[in-house]
Amino acid sequence: MTAEITKDRDGEKVWKKGGEPITISSGRINWFGRDVDWADKINFRGKEDVESPFGEWTRLEVIADGGHLTYKVNGVVVNEAFEAKPDFGKLLLQTEQAEIFIRRFELWPIGKAPKDKLKP
Repeated sequence: MTAEITKDRDGEKVWKKGGEPITISSGRINWFGRDVDWADKINFRGKEDVESPFGEWTRLEVIADGGHLTYKVNGVVVNEAFEAKPDFGKLLLQTEQAEIFIRRFELWPIGKAPKDKLKP
């Protein structure tokens, strides 16, 4: 897949709209707002974290339009890629061994999801 990136102070790839386009076949691209001092600790929050505060629901939108993937958290685009392969198949949620609570899961055809007041 191809994504626009920048690199953080540790040289890790981070998604950035308008950044350098790169094509990868393995590895990861960190999301916009991921703190460079990220720690896998309970209640850790980064300076630019768009996740909801503890006790509030966070809205995750994943738009998979063929090979074009867009990820939004609370209406903010945090990652995007093009020419992803495969571009069909099963839908999976990965939590990387973390607990996840899901209040509601909706699946909509492209362009048919209801509009709402979240930031684009």
